[in-house]
Amino acid sequence: MRRVNLAGWIALLTCGLAWMGEANDLALIDANMGRETAVPNGAVILTPRLTVAPGRKTLLAGTAETLVAHGSTNPITWFVMENPSGATLSTLTSTSALYQAGTTSAVVDVIQAWDGDNQFGRTYLNVLSAADVTQVGKAVIMAGRKGPDDGLWPVTDYLADYGYNTLLYRGFSKENVHYLSCVTEQDSDGNGLEDDVDLATTHANAADTFTTWVNEASRLFVYLVDHGGDSSGEGYFRLNESETLTAAELDGWLDTLQSNWNTEVTVLLDFCHAGSFLDELTFASNRIVIAACTDTEPSYFMAGGLASFSDAFFCGVKLGLNIDESFRQARDAMSALQTAWLDDNGDGTYQDGVDGTYAATQVLGASCVAGKDIPQIGLVCGNQLLTAGTTATLWADDVTSEYEIEQVWCLVIPPSHTPEPDQPVSDIPEVALAYDQQDGWYEGRYEGFVEEGTYKVVYYARDVWGSVSLPVQRYVIQEGFEERVILVNGGLTNGPHWSTLDNMARQAYHTCLRRWLDGDSIYYISAAENQDVDGDGTNDVDALPVLTNLEFAVREWAGTTNWGGPADKLTVFLMGEESGDAFELNASETLSAAVLDSWLDEYQLSNQPPAMVILEFDGSGAFVPDLTPPADCERVILACVESGKNCVWAARGRMSFSGALLGCVFNGMNMGDAFDLAALCIRGASGRVQQLAQLDGDGDGVPNEPDQERAVASTFYLGSAFMTGDDSPAINTPMPETPLPEASTSLVVWAEDVTDMDGVSNVWCTVTDPEYDGSTELPETNLLWNASTGRYEVVYGDFTNLGAYVVTFFAEDTLGEISEPRQSWITRYQDEGDTDADEMLDGWEVQFFGGVTNADADTDEDGDTFSNWAEWLAGTDPTNPGSVFELGGPAAPAGGPGVILAWPSLSGRIYSVDFTTNLVTDPFAPLVTNLVATPAENVFTDDVHAAEGQLFYRIRVGRE
Repeated sequence: MRRVNLAGWIALLTCGLAWMGEANDLALIDANMGRETAVPNGAVILTPRLTVAPGRKTLLAGTAETLVAHGSTNPITWFVMENPSGATLSTLTSTSALYQAGTTSAVVDVIQAWDGDNQFGRTYLNVLSAADVTQVGKAVIMAGRKGPDDGLWPVTDYLADYGYNTLLYRGFSKENVHYLSCVTEQDSDGNGLEDDVDLATTHANAADTFTTWVNEASRLFVYLVDHGGDSSGEGYFRLNESETLTAAELDGWLDTLQSNWNTEVTVLLDFCHAGSFLDELTFASNRIVIAACTDTEPSYFMAGGLASFSDAFFCGVKLGLNIDESFRQARDAMSALQTAWLDDNGDGTYQDGVDGTYAATQVLGASCVAGKDIPQIGLVCGNQLLTAGTTATLWADDVTSEYEIEQVWCLVIPPSHTPEPDQPVSDIPEVALAYDQQDGWYEGRYEGFVEEGTYKVVYYARDVWGSVSLPVQRYVIQEGFEERVILVNGGLTNGPHWSTLDNMARQAYHTCLRRWLDGDSIYYISAAENQDVDGDGTNDVDALPVLTNLEFAVREWAGTTNWGGPADKLTVFLMGEESGDAFELNASETLSAAVLDSWLDEYQLSNQPPAMVILEFDGSGAFVPDLTPPADCERVILACVESGKNCVWAARGRMSFSGALLGCVFNGMNMGDAFDLAALCIRGASGRVQQLAQLDGDGDGVPNEPDQERAVASTFYLGSAFMTGDDSPAINTPMPETPLPEASTSLVVWAEDVTDMDGVSNVWCTVTDPEYDGSTELPETNLLWNASTGRYEVVYGDFTNLGAYVVTFFAEDTLGEISEPRQSWITRYQDEGDTDADEMLDGWEVQFFGGVTNADADTDEDGDTFSNWAEWLAGTDPTNPGSVFELGGPAAPAGGPGVILAWPSLSGRIYSVDFTTNLVTDPFAPLVTNLVATPAENVFTDDVHAAEGQLFYRIRVGRE
C-alpha cells in the first residue's frame, strides 16, 4: 500500500462539491487526507454505489427523461456535472429527478446523484438532433427461429435485443429500426411497453421490409441472427419453422435499394455457415458484409449469448469503434472457435489486409459517444488457452482517466452461465486487479477455471467519481479438463441383436464426437475389431469385449497417469445383453454391478472426479442400488429399464431409450432434461411393456426420487456444455392426437414443418400397437413429401386393434443427423348402434336428447366448453354444465415415491395418462396408455416422475 498526498486535489474537489451545496464535503475531504490506497494517484476515497437509471441513454434535443437513483435511503441531491446541451434538471421525489435536454445537439450531458453522505452515481445522456438521427440511417434486425422448441431461441432473442438496444444507444430512433422477431409481443428496451418488435419473422414481412420500408435510406444496417446453412453452395437463413431466406434473395433486395438510392449498407450475419452469403452479397461499392463464421463452420453462442461474435461486435460498437475495429475485436474474441469474414471491396471473399479499408471509415450510429470523460482501458491480457491447471493471471494496462482511478477489476463468466436477459446478473465471479508498481499495470490471479469450455473475461475500470469504463473482453479457454468415455458394445457379431447394438454404438460414438470429445478420449470396446466409425480411414475400436479389457479401460486408461489420466470426468456406456443380473460381455464372461462399482470407486477416490454410467440392456435397473459412489463424490446412473424387466429396441435401435437420449444429448441438452424426454418417449412407445427408465442422481441407490435426482443430473453433460447454431433436424408439428372409428383401420399419418438447413433426407415413424408386448419389431414406415398439403405423410393401414396407438416420428438430414423424437396418439374406438353416424351411440342420444338424430356431435349443449361428443366419450351429462370429467386430487402413496391419480371410470372405455412439467412451454407426453376401465373409478400410481417438483396431468379417454 502506498500513502499519497491529497493536497493538490483539494481545490478541484472543493469546487465540484461546493457546486452541490453539501456542507460536509470539506470535512469528508479532510477525513480522507493521507488515506492509504491501492491505486496510483489516489484521491478522496468515495463510494460510488448509487445507481442511476438509466445509466446511459441517447435522446433527442428538447426531450425529457425521468432519472431514478437506487442504493441509499437518504434524500438525493441532483446536479448537472456537464451541461453542453443547456439541459434543465428538477427534483421530482426524494430519489428521482426530471431531466430536460437542451437545444444543443451532438453533445453529452453528465448528471450526478448524491445522497449527502459518501455515495453517488452518474448517468451520461447523448443529446442528438432530428438531423443527427436522420443521418444515422435505418436498421433491420431479424431474429429467426426453427420452431417453438428451438433450444437456441433464448440466445437468439437475447442477442437480437442486445443489438436493438445498442442501436438505440448509438442514436437510431425506434422509428428507424425495423425489428422482426418470432415473438412479437416483448419489451426489448425495458420501458414497460411492448412497442419494440414491428413484425413477425416471415418471408412476406422480410420482402416488404427490404422492398418498401428501407427505401430512401441513406445508410442501412442489417443484422440477421438464428440458424443458417449452405446447400449446394447457396446460403440460407432460417426465418421460422417453415420459411428460409436465401442469400440470393437478400442480395437482390439490397442491389435494388443501393442502385435506386445509393444507400450505404452494412450486413452482419451470425448463424452457421454465414460465410456462404459472402460470394452472393457482392456489390460494386458502399457495401460491407460481415459473417461470424466461414461457409463451413458453425457459429457458437455460449453463456447465453454473452460469449458470441455478435456480443463482442456490439461491445465494440458501444465503445465507439469503427466497423472494421468492431469486426476485428469480435473476430479475435472468437478465433479459438470460429473464423469470421469481412468483405467490403465487393469481390465476395475475405482477405485480411485487403478488406477493411472502407469499413474503417464507417461507424454505426452518431459520432457523438458518451464516455469522453470516463475511464479507458488500453490493453488487457490476450485470450488464453489452459491445457494444465485451473489458474490464470489476468491483467489490464494503460488504464487512463480524466479523474483518478479507484478500482480495476474483471468479471469471469463461466461456460455454464446462462443469464436471463431481463434480470440483473449478480452471480458472476469478480476478480480485483491490484496495481503492480513494478510492472505498471493492474493484475490479479483467478484459480477457478475448473470447468471445461470458454470463459468470458470482461474488464472494467472506475474512477473516484464512480464513472465506469466501457467493458473490454477477452476469453480463457480451459482444455486441461480431460473428459473420457468408455463405450462398450457387448453384443455378439452373430447374435440376433448385433445390427441394432452396432447401430446404437455408432450413434453413441458420433454423439461423443459432436460434443467435442475426440477419438483419443473415447475407448471403444466392440466384438467387431475393425470399424472406421468416424470416417477418417482408421480403426476406432480399441479392444474386444472381455473383462480384462474393460477393467484396464476403467482402472488404467481412465484412472492413472500412464495414459494422460486420471481423467477429470468419466462416462461408462454399456449396451448389450443381460445374463441374470449381470451384463454380458461375451459368450463366457459377464460384468456384475459390484465389480463395476469397485472399479469406479477406485477411480473416483483418486481425486473425486464426477462419473456417469449409462446402461442399455434388459434388467439394467438391477445395477442402480450397487453403483453408489464414495462419500463426497458425484455419480449419475441412467438405466433404460427396471430390474427384471425387458427393454424395447426397434427401428435398428433408433427407437430405444439410448436412441432418444442420444438425440437429446446430441443437441447439447443436460443429462437431467435428456433423461426426462427419453424416458417419456420410450414409455409411450413401448406399449404394454410400459418401459420405465431409472435415474439415480443423488447417489443413494434409490432411483426416481422426488426433487432429488435431477438436481445433480441437470449439471451433467456429455462433453462440453455449449449450444451451437448448427441446425439439426427438427419436427415442429407432428399430427395431433386423433380419434379413429372402429369401422376404419387406416389413417393418413403426417408430420409438418420438418426443418433442417442441410436438407431433410428422410422422415419416418414407428407405430406402437395397443397390444404391443415387446416381443416383435415395431413397424417402421417412411413418410413421403406431399407438395399439395405441405407435409410429410403416409396412409397407415394397420390400425386393427381397439385402443391407443403411439406414433413416434423421426427425421434425418443429409449428414445423417437424427432429430429428437416427437409423438402423437391415434385412438381407435368401438362404434356400435350409431344410426346417424355422428360417433355417439343411439342409446346415449335417446337418454339425453330424446332421439337418435337430435344432437350434433360438435355442439356444446350445456356451455361447459366440452362438445356433446366429448361428453359422450367421457360419460358425463351433456345437458348439465356441472357434470364434468375431472381428475381427483393427487395423493402420495404409502411406502414409496410417486403420485396416486384417480378419475371416474365408465365401462367400455380405455384411459391414458399424459404428463408435463410446464403447461406453457412443454407439450404433454404419454405416461401410460390403454388402461382398462374399472368402474366406478380408475386408480393409477405415477412412479415415473417422482423426481419432479411440479407436475401436470391429463387423462385421455377412448372406447374399447
